[in-house]
Amino acid sequence: MSEVSIHSLGYADVEQFLYDTEIDVKGSRVVVQTDEIDVIAYIKVLLAKGAKVEMYSGHDHDTGVGGQ
Repeated sequence: MSEVSIHSLGYADVEQFLYDTEIDVKGSRVVVQTDEIDVIAYIKVLLAKGAKVEMYSGHDHDTGVGGQ
């Protein structure tokens, strides 16, 4: 991760990238959808790259994205 200047990820975080996840990128918008509860690795990467992060439970909120 040092190649992309992200130094906040630990070994346990990297495992999260193996989970079943759907990632949709459109322009500057990135939508990450997964059934996993532990998504801190994705949040760390997005924040390290200067992203504004909003999180919603697709089970509880109609986000208008994906299967919603």
